[in-house]
Amino acid sequence: MKKHIFRKIIKYIYSLIPLKKQLFLLIKLVYTPSQNIYQHLYFKGVFRVKMEDCEFDMYHPGTLIENQLFWKGLDGFEPNSLKIWGELCKDSDVILDIGANTGVYSLIAKSKNAKSRVYSWEPVKRVYKILKRNFGINNYNAMPYNSAVSNKNGDATFYDDNNPHTYSVTLNLDLSNDKSLHRVKIKTVRLDSFIKENNIQEIDLIKIDVETHESEVIEGLGIFLQQFRPTFIIEIIDDNVAISLHEHFSPLEYNYFYINEPFGGVEYEVEGSIYQKVESLVGCKWGNYLICTDKISSKFNIESR
Repeated sequence: MKKHIFRKIIKYIYSLIPLKKQLFLLIKLVYTPSQNIYQHLYFKGVFRVKMEDCEFDMYHPGTLIENQLFWKGLDGFEPNSLKIWGELCKDSDVILDIGANTGVYSLIAKSKNAKSRVYSWEPVKRVYKILKRNFGINNYNAMPYNSAVSNKNGDATFYDDNNPHTYSVTLNLDLSNDKSLHRVKIKTVRLDSFIKENNIQEIDLIKIDVETHESEVIEGLGIFLQQFRPTFIIEIIDDNVAISLHEHFSPLEYNYFYINEPFGGVEYEVEGSIYQKVESLVGCKWGNYLICTDKISSKFNIESR
């Protein structure tokens, strides 16, 4: 109890320090602290994220991902996933970001390819507001939706830890370790219905990060999975989900590449190839996967990277 009160006092004192962003920018000019230090050095406000051939602004709500992006740039958060995502976006006209959070994947898509049509879904209202704000400060005409993509149209309950800013909510309580999560009603949409309603003629690229609800998202594509055969980046963190995804993809002869991310940011070395081809998603390692056709893997020379 005393420890909790002490932390609250320290956080309050820290919040009173003025010009934190300006101070941290000066520090970055001469020194980048290690992650165990910079995780405590945060602020609230807009900052710029730079890539090799593009840049964009993000609002920092004082949370983990934005703090990693501020201190380390795109090397601080899923660098290998974001690198191939950025390359794929350049040649993609229609892009879906499902489980967008505050929008780093969507922002990269628009910054890499201003003419692309980007549709983004984020079910958590407080996070959705930041996503929408990030599109606004960059004047991006991306299309955000405060709903969940699933295998049915209607309403559902998602399970939320109810933190001021969260990175992990799920529609699948039975696959969650925490049974005390806060219940929130949310609208759900099938992608095949959305495609028909919006007269979408093609989809090139889809990112899915929906905390064990990935299979339902793919099921909701219906006939358009085979018709469009888009490229995917999907986070897999459950064995049953991996089996179900494999059943959806294997008849279409997709290739699977595990994206080898450095653990703990760039402070750890990645061992082996960045993109490791696997023959099946069944029994696969947990993490991000690039799932694509032979045409895409050859075009971007994935297997030799």
